[in-house]
Amino acid sequence: MSHLKKFSDKLIQNFSPKVLNFATVASIGTNNLEQYSPKIINVNKKVKNFLIPSLFLTASQFGLCSLSCNNVNLNQAAFVIHNKLEANKWTGYEAKADDYSAFLNPSVLSADDPVIEEFEYCPSLPLLKAKVQRHSKIEVEYMTLEGDYKHEQFEGFKARVFMHEQDHLESALISSFSVNFGNLYCIDPNKYNRVEKVLSKYKEKLEILVNILDDRYLSDSEFKSKADQFGDKREFFIESIVNEEFDGEMHLELMEAVRFHLNT
Repeated sequence: MSHLKKFSDKLIQNFSPKVLNFATVASIGTNNLEQYSPKIINVNKKVKNFLIPSLFLTASQFGLCSLSCNNVNLNQAAFVIHNKLEANKWTGYEAKADDYSAFLNPSVLSADDPVIEEFEYCPSLPLLKAKVQRHSKIEVEYMTLEGDYKHEQFEGFKARVFMHEQDHLESALISSFSVNFGNLYCIDPNKYNRVEKVLSKYKEKLEILVNILDDRYLSDSEFKSKADQFGDKREFFIESIVNEEFDGEMHLELMEAVRFHLNT
């Protein structure tokens, strides 16, 4: 076999779609979960024949409502969504690869009230769930596999799913307190007690810091003015508290706790 033939076979193998492994919080820092996803410049063969088909296959294999590149350790601005979503159903779909549509270089152009809070789930965050506030109606833009840009309006659960996956592409996880504002839960506290202990520790830490800022709100007129302009003062406090160091420390401890339970 010639070197050229070997190289050609290797390219075909690399570009063949397949079910991919999830990047999870148990390996955070060594995957693309916290990496911003660069835009797709052109819809080349790798995108058409490997990247998107692999997302279709993986999402259908695990019965997911949606899946982003970050979830499977790819670093491109794309995700897929099931064509027939069921309200607040994140998993358990009996699906085939062609039951999904692809969204490349997606963005939210505008969002309308009301803001609704519901539980969200992510395969990259096993053992966890979070209550997240999302706008109920959005206008979006994205590129299709044909390379054309489309504008659409999504409402309800599809709007929530789109924004959830858009967060992934911008390196934001539902486990971050800046996303869930402290509404992060273990799916089974009795079974996964180490995870529950980590969450309890950081929720208590968050509440102490929120109370400190609440006192400052009463005594510092400039700080009060900023909080009032933000709208919800508690969310303003949490946005002020939860920085990369806070979330980073929590995720490191969560990583160890999740890894322990997944390996036992």
